[in-house]
Amino acid sequence: MSFVVRLASDLAQVEAGATLPLSVEASNRGDESDELEIRIEGLDPEWTAVPVPSFSVEPHEVHTEKVMLKPPRMTESIAGTYPFVVSVRSLKSGEVRSAQAVLEIKPFHHVSVDANPKKGAVSPFNKEFAFDVTVMNLGNSEHTVQMFASDPEDECAFEFEHEKITLGPGQQKSVEMRASGKRRPLLANSRLHGISVSARSVSTPTVAGQVQVQLEQRALISPGGFIAVLVALIFIIGWIAFIPKPPTLDVFSASPSEVLVGDEIQIDWRASENARAVRVFIGEQPAQEYDRLGNDKFTAKQPGTLRIRAFAVAGDRQSEAKIVEIVVKARPVAPLPEIIAFRIVPNKVGRGETVVVEYEVNEAVTEAKLFPQERKLDPSGGRVELVAESTGEHTYTLVVYNKDGKRAEASAKFSVVKASKAKIALFKADPDSLESAGGVTRLTWAVPSAAYVELSYIDRDGQPFKERVEPTGSLATKDVDIAKTTEFTLTAYDDEGLMTTKKVTCTVKPIEDPPPDPNGEGNR
Repeated sequence: MSFVVRLASDLAQVEAGATLPLSVEASNRGDESDELEIRIEGLDPEWTAVPVPSFSVEPHEVHTEKVMLKPPRMTESIAGTYPFVVSVRSLKSGEVRSAQAVLEIKPFHHVSVDANPKKGAVSPFNKEFAFDVTVMNLGNSEHTVQMFASDPEDECAFEFEHEKITLGPGQQKSVEMRASGKRRPLLANSRLHGISVSARSVSTPTVAGQVQVQLEQRALISPGGFIAVLVALIFIIGWIAFIPKPPTLDVFSASPSEVLVGDEIQIDWRASENARAVRVFIGEQPAQEYDRLGNDKFTAKQPGTLRIRAFAVAGDRQSEAKIVEIVVKARPVAPLPEIIAFRIVPNKVGRGETVVVEYEVNEAVTEAKLFPQERKLDPSGGRVELVAESTGEHTYTLVVYNKDGKRAEASAKFSVVKASKAKIALFKADPDSLESAGGVTRLTWAVPSAAYVELSYIDRDGQPFKERVEPTGSLATKDVDIAKTTEFTLTAYDDEGLMTTKKVTCTVKPIEDPPPDPNGEGNR
């Protein structure tokens, strides 16, 4: 027996998180059918799948199967090339043929930025505030990023501990950013500056991440406090104590400024000390009251521009409204889940034997279950083995879901029969090919746990012949007188009358006709 293995391509390019089918072609150059088994060597087993690990190839035929290359979309799937080998082994002769190829994983990019804390303050006594900025590389290739910071009013100055940092795949680094006000007034109200901190790839400028922080700039004394001191010098303290002050909402902000439906929005506020509460109106909802200092979160429920108003309240008086607007975008609809293939092989087995459930799904699938067991499966596809425990016809259903909960399902059936206890451990003809009629081969068999065994075949006169033989034995075909290619059948019965069979064929090569006479004598 001999065969040849060839791959459709020796370079397989795939993006992390995608599945790439690679065709494997096996050519049987022998004169009899062969059982072949495919294996992939040199790659992480999680990156590969072999839907049909073994198959039959008839003599002089070419059979093509596909193997799947599916590196996950993770930082561990580092961009680059990975050589691998596809090996095909004959299950009959043990002969192995291999083909080499290279898997090239394309890079994907994702830079994320976070800061701690999200809010700081400076004053004449504390001129700088240090933010701890964390940059994370969530892609699969290395990036050197440049750090930037800015505020819309250009009222702040910034200094980074490192202007550039290099991050490998999955790596994160922290860098200190010191922020200060360009002006340091002695008399002013507190001001809250929104600061955008970003990290941008030097080699790929479109790859960037950013985070919003706030810097509160406090003066030595506020105008209200300064006026109170002056008034205290002019008027007596007791009379001033009865003059009520209107409440003020000093700080009110909402972040982020742009979200998707279902995302969370956080609001932060701080009212003056004479305020009893802070009243907040979120869109058209009824007002909610909070303590004068705090924060809260809520969920964006529908697309559009969400208007949020807030007042500081003291008695029957309230401050001027502070308004922020949030852009709410519709969340993209996830693609529908799809079951590309679902089968159970073999479709008929004996009780206690193993069946293989094979399935293939599209990339929209995030969850997969096998019923009636309600067993969770790998949502990227694959195969599982199950033991047939009870006889009869069984139906299994594969149900898959996408991230929005949409589902698809497919069913497959297989039958379980009561298997014979008699197992044919050995049945062969040696040799299995004769040059001419009348040659000698030897049949050898071994059948443990058999009540009795029968050997049958068609004799040279074309008549069926059957005889009972020992469970273990051999027979030389000179006693059979093989005149042409003959198929021998070994049938074994257990003590319950259940049978199992196995066949071998002894081939007799035909006699070739003599070559024609070049002088034409044979035609006279």
